[in-house]
This record gives sequence, C-alpha cells and structure tokens, in this order.
Amino acid sequence: MFIKLWRTFTKIDRNSASCNECKKVIQTSGNTTNLKSHFDMHLKKAEAGFDAAKTKKPKQQKLSTFGSCSVQNNKNISNDPDDPDYVFQDDLMKTPNTNDGSIASTSKSSSGPRQLNISHVFKQITSMAVGGTQHASITDSIAYFLCKDNKAFSTVEGEGFKNMVHKLNPLYKVPCRNTIKTYIDAKYTIVESKFRDVLKTISYFSLTTDIWTDTQHMKSFLGITIHFIQSLSLKSGIIGVIELKESHTADYISQEILKCLCDWDIPKHKIMAVVSDNGANITKAIKKSFGTNKYVPCFAHTINLVVEQSIAKTVSLSDLLSNVREIVKFFKRSTSLSDELRKQQLNKGIKEGAVKKFILDVSTRWNSVFYMLQRFVELSKIVADIMLTRPNGPEMISARQLQEVSDIIVILRPLEMITTEMSAEKNVTISKVLPIVSCLKNGVSSQVPKTELGESFKNSVIGQLQRRIDDIEKCNLRPLATLLDPRFKNLHFKDPVACSNAILHLKKMASDNQMSLMSSSSSEEETNDSPKVFDLWEYHEGLAQKRTSSRASGSGRKSKSNSSPSDQLVMNYLSTPVTSLKQDPIETWEDMKSVYPLIYMEAQKIFCIVATSVPSERLFSKAGATLSKERNR
Repeated sequence: MFIKLWRTFTKIDRNSASCNECKKVIQTSGNTTNLKSHFDMHLKKAEAGFDAAKTKKPKQQKLSTFGSCSVQNNKNISNDPDDPDYVFQDDLMKTPNTNDGSIASTSKSSSGPRQLNISHVFKQITSMAVGGTQHASITDSIAYFLCKDNKAFSTVEGEGFKNMVHKLNPLYKVPCRNTIKTYIDAKYTIVESKFRDVLKTISYFSLTTDIWTDTQHMKSFLGITIHFIQSLSLKSGIIGVIELKESHTADYISQEILKCLCDWDIPKHKIMAVVSDNGANITKAIKKSFGTNKYVPCFAHTINLVVEQSIAKTVSLSDLLSNVREIVKFFKRSTSLSDELRKQQLNKGIKEGAVKKFILDVSTRWNSVFYMLQRFVELSKIVADIMLTRPNGPEMISARQLQEVSDIIVILRPLEMITTEMSAEKNVTISKVLPIVSCLKNGVSSQVPKTELGESFKNSVIGQLQRRIDDIEKCNLRPLATLLDPRFKNLHFKDPVACSNAILHLKKMASDNQMSLMSSSSSEEETNDSPKVFDLWEYHEGLAQKRTSSRASGSGRKSKSNSSPSDQLVMNYLSTPVTSLKQDPIETWEDMKSVYPLIYMEAQKIFCIVATSVPSERLFSKAGATLSKERNR
C-alpha cells in the first residue's frame, strides 16, 4: 500500500508531497496518514459520480453517462434537423474521444468489468466541469429538451428539474436560465447555417404563407414555410415568423415576403408557387410579388368553405346542429354530468383510458362539426339515459333527428378524409387535387341518405363543389401536376378542352427543356402508405382498370406521327398504364428519368408544391405554444 500510494504523489521534501492529480501540497510530517486521507477523498468523489462503472455489463457502462456513445459514433450522426445529433454534430465531430474521460472511452471492447485507475477517474471528474465534454453533452440534451417540448427557460431553475438531473449525474451543475438561453441562441446559429447550406443546393421551392394574430399580446405575425425535394422526399422548413407592425396591406405583405427571401438568399425565380388562403390582401400580395400563375389557393380552405356554405344553405340543418351543440355544452359546463358520463361508460366495461368525452365544434377548426356529431352519435344512448334525469336541461334530440345526424356524418366523412390526406407535408399533394375532386364528387353522389334532411344536405354539397371546384381544371399548375403524376396522368379530366390545353402546356415545357437536361439525383427510397377506413379512391381504381384494359385491346395498333421528338415523348408517357396509388411519384420518376428526361425536369419543379397552406397553420399552432404565459413574462 505504501508503494502504491507514493505513485500518486511526488515527494517535495521530508515533510511535504504534491498530489499528481490536483497538484495540492500535502503535509506529511514524516508519515503517510495525510496522503492516504487525501487519496481517499478523491476516491469518494469518483465513486459518487461513477457508480455505473462498476456494473457487470460492458454495454451498460458505455451508456452510463450522457453523450458518451454519440462522441464515438460520429459516422452515424443523423441528417434529420429534428434529431438532436443534427444540431450538435459539429461539436461532436470536433471533440476528440481519446482523452474525454468518458466511461465509453475506457471500456472499449473488454469482455468484463474493469476497475478504473485513478487517472481515468480524475479525467471523468474533469469532463463534468464547465467546458468538459460530458458537461457539454448534457447541456446539449437539456437545450434540445427545452426547444423540442416548448419549455420555458425557467425550467432549469425548478427544484424538481434540478433534483432529477442530480439523481442522473450528481457531478453536473445545471446552468441558469440566462446561460441556457445564450447556449440555445448559439445552437440556433449552427442550425440556421446548416439549413442555409441545404437551401443553396436546391433548385426549386414552393412557399406557404398566412397571417396569425396572437390574442394574448394582440400582435399579428406573417408566417412563411418553404418546401423542396431532397433525397427523393419532400422536405419543409420555416423561414419566417415576422411581426407585422403596419396595416396589413398587399404592398406591405409583399414587401415582407420578398425581404424574407432576400434574408435567406433565395432567388425569386426559384419559387415555383406560393400557397395561401383566399384572403384578398395576401392573394394580391402574392400575385404582385410572383405573378398570377404562381398563386395557388389553399385546397383545404376551399373544402372548408364547401362545408360551411352547404350547412348554411340546408334548411333546418343549422337548428339541428344548434340543438346538438347545446347538449354538448350542457355536459361540458357541468362537472356532475361529466362524471356521470364517465361512470356510465365504465359500467359498460369500457377501460379507463378509452373513456370518451364530448367534442365541441369550433368555427375556425376544420372538420370540427364532423367530429362533434360523430362523438355525439357514439355516446347518444348514454346521453339519452342521463338527459331523462335532467328536466331542466336542453331537450334531447329524437330518434328521427339522430338518424338525420347519422346521414350528415356519412356525407361529411369523405370531406374530412380529403382534408386530412391533402394536409400531408411529406407526400406529393398538388397532383392529387384533380383526382381527389373527381373521387369526392363520385363518393358524395353515391351516398343514399335515409332522411330528407340528409338528401338536402347532399345536394347542397354537390352544388357547392360545382360552384367552387368545377373550374379547377383551368388552373395551369394543378392540371399539369396531375398529368405529371404517373398514378393519375389524364384519367380524371372531365373537360376535354382543359385536358388538351394541359397536354399542350406540358409539350411546350418539355420542348423548352430539350437543351437543358438535368443530371440525375440520389436514389433513396421512402414509401408512404396509410390505410383508409372509407375507400375514397375506389372510383380512381375503376378508371385505372379501364385504362389498362383499353391499352391491352389496342396494343396491336400503330400510328404514324410527324410530331417533334419532345411531343412524341409526352404522348408516349401518357399512353402507358398508370402506376399503383401506393407508389411515390418522386421515386417513380427517378426510375423513369432516363426514359423521359424532359418530362422528369418538369416533375421536379412541380412536385415541390404543396396543395394546402396547412404548414403555415401548423406553424402558428407551434407559435401559440411558444407564446404562452409560462414562456412570456
């Protein structure tokens, strides 16, 4: 023991020695008692913070401290901006993993537990100091937690949070709110720089934009999201949440949008389309900034208007909805009724986690009427029993009215499905507009309501669809996108003239591209397939089957044509069978680009366009969670 002890100290003179780790001078007085006490003090500190190093499983040793694995696995770091490693990989790549003092660096490939020597223990303690690798890794995780979950900076000063961190790692000192705020600002700069580098490599973009008012602070904001194709999938990002300090005129909105693009170094000619709602000011601003042909009205807003106007124009439907709404409010205002509703469901054998509550519709929330009526029908038997004991409550609807509600749900279901499907951000949606409108009309027309009110509402929906969507084939971008989608092509065009014009437009664009073929891109694969309760695409499947049968019967015919090579290329593409709905059109075009290179170029431009401005709506939902009372004093 005497010899091992002196390996940790350097003798200065007869009465003193220096610690090799902390350099502290220890008085010996001719013996080793003080040296042993100093040595034991270091061991106790090490044992307090690194008990996990004594485990019998080497794999658990590697995971016993924050970030120890991520430091060694730099080659596997994610490129997903939503992954914390994407934000902090620069720090990880710059950090050497040989002297960081982490447990991972000392356990390597040993087949069993190995006792740490005093030198490694001291290095581990040092790594937990401010500026150490382990300290930085834990701070990164805390910063990501605050940003991802919209937590206030004051969270790090909460007693519960501090206690949790202390239990996880007693040697880590939680930074104050100002320190973590500065730290997050620095990390944002890293993310912004990386996103700028990505945008410089992209040739075509689409934007969505909308205006939102924060009622808590009575401030208005202009939100702008950007969308593009990268690695065979649609990507999106936020490039602006701009406070509007002047009147919301078209000129002012146009100025702010162009300024935002300038700040991100995005040339205006790279913008293929801008999607927004039907607001007069923002519509005018987009047309002024980018041209009339690049404005795309939000399809989800249009569907929502169809529902609203159909309800308003159906006689007595508003009264029925008001009656249901009053019953829902009656339950929501009463704690005893809510408890009774819950108790009745539990008595029927429904598990605690599956107990349902009423849903109240909100005028600004899409499909909320559908969800309210659907939940009401599900709970109608229990509600009827409860309402019989509440003579002072609103009148319960009759069996006839309940059947009318069921009919309304049947008519609204395809519209709800369309809004959900078209609000996707990671799938191509602009090419689905024409086909989904065709399937919607067929789906609504095929419904057979059992009541007069249901039949009247069905006719109102069909009338509103004809009024608001019948001219959709005359818009250049949507028909062109449908032609370019191998799943649809020209199957769903109802107007032969509009179809002919769209094909001529595609031929012209293919001819313009003949001298500027693009190089091939990467070939990653991503399949998106979501099951549907109601087969909205049944009508499309029938058309596709007819196209296949027709081509098979006429396969022996050959036609001569004097058209140009680019025109012939377009017609050859359109004459081939459509692909399955399950296939991703971006991936399909990657396989066909060598066969139809001129058309492939146009598909890359068009498929980055989204069909709705839902990304902007989601952005404002996140902004509302950020501008909370807890986060803003």
